[in-house]
Amino acid sequence: VQGGIKDNTQGNSSNGVVSNQVVLSYLRVNGNNVDIRTLPFRYSVGYNVTSANIEVGLSSKKSVSKVYGGKVLLPGDNNITIIVTTSNGKTYTYTLIITRSNASDYLSDLKIKQYDINFVKTKQEYTIKIGKNVEKLDLSVKAEDKNAKVNIKGNNNLKNGSKVYVEVKSQDGRVRVYTINIQKSGYVDLKVIAIIIMILIIILGVIKYIQEKRKYDQKDSE
Repeated sequence: VQGGIKDNTQGNSSNGVVSNQVVLSYLRVNGNNVDIRTLPFRYSVGYNVTSANIEVGLSSKKSVSKVYGGKVLLPGDNNITIIVTTSNGKTYTYTLIITRSNASDYLSDLKIKQYDINFVKTKQEYTIKIGKNVEKLDLSVKAEDKNAKVNIKGNNNLKNGSKVYVEVKSQDGRVRVYTINIQKSGYVDLKVIAIIIMILIIILGVIKYIQEKRKYDQKDSE
């Protein structure tokens, strides 16, 4: 419907500022308010938003609404239809245009020569074990959006516990960071050492307790 709203009973349409015929008290997309003063209603979301939960507030408790669309949002404009039926049988059809950004901050591929990390674009943290003498990773990265900028940080003089960061900055300024945790062979995890020490302390304590108990029992028997 041109203009965003149609009164199916009277056959009149509005193509500018919302008039007093509008029967919505509010409209929300994923919990955020949409401006309902102009038609058609418009709302913008980032590339990462792939669906819309649409809440319709009605001026009358006796009115009912139905929403068509929004379960899947594609990059670009997505038209959502909202139909409101009032208690006297009049129906109003609204158009909500949700624009999903085309700008992605995801990597489509991340490879490390000689290492298989099973890359998934939504997974942002990986851990690899490298040789003792390796000081730099041979990385191959590809952004999902060719206009995004990729920056690699920390990929030099690698030590046990180092972190390599791959930053992807989208056209609209969003930044997604992929982290690669470095473990070097020949190093023992401090947590593992601490656990081993605790176990040894407990064992020594038990042995000492048994020895003391035996001494006490021997004295009683004498």
